[in-house]
Amino acid sequence: DRFHYTLLPSFLIPSSSLLSGLEGARILLAVMILIGWAVPTCFGILGMLWMYGLLASPLQYHNNSYLLGLLCLWMSFCDNPRKSLSKTVPAWQSLILLIQASAIYLFSAIAKLSDPQWRSGQVLFAYGQDHVFPFLSSWLTMRATSFIAPSVIVGELLLGIALWNSSWRRWAIL
Repeated sequence: DRFHYTLLPSFLIPSSSLLSGLEGARILLAVMILIGWAVPTCFGILGMLWMYGLLASPLQYHNNSYLLGLLCLWMSFCDNPRKSLSKTVPAWQSLILLIQASAIYLFSAIAKLSDPQWRSGQVLFAYGQDHVFPFLSSWLTMRATSFIAPSVIVGELLLGIALWNSSWRRWAIL
C-alpha cells in the first residue's frame, strides 16, 4: 500500500481507506480543539493519532511533526482554557515547551555540524541551484552559502541556549 518502511507489525498498518479516515479524524479533532470542545481529550487523541502515523511510516518523519505530536500529548494534561479561571500557565508546562524547543534547535545544529556538506555550504547552494527558491538563485553563490551555512549553525546553537535566559528569550523568539 502506501507505507514502504514501518516500525509497527504489519497487522497494525492501516489500509489506504483507513488512513484517509484517520487523517479525517485528525482534522475533526483539530476543529474541535479550535472551537473549545473537550480540548484536553481531543489533544490527547490527536497526539496519539499523530504518533501512530509517525510509527506507521517513519519516512514521513520530520522533527516538526514529531514536535506537533508531542505538544498535542502534553497539551492533553493542560486545563481546558474555556473552563479554567486561571490566566497563568503552570511552570511545568512552560518548562516542557522550553525543553522541547531548545532540543529542536540544539539537535538541528548538532546534525548540521556533523555534516561536512552543510558546514561547507553545499546544501544551501544545492537548494539555490535546484530552483527551490528561484528568486535567490542569482545571488546564492557557493561563496555566499559558505558564509551563510556556519552562520545558520551558530544561530541555531545560540537560539537553543538563549531560550533559557529570560532576558534573551524575547529576542530568541523573534
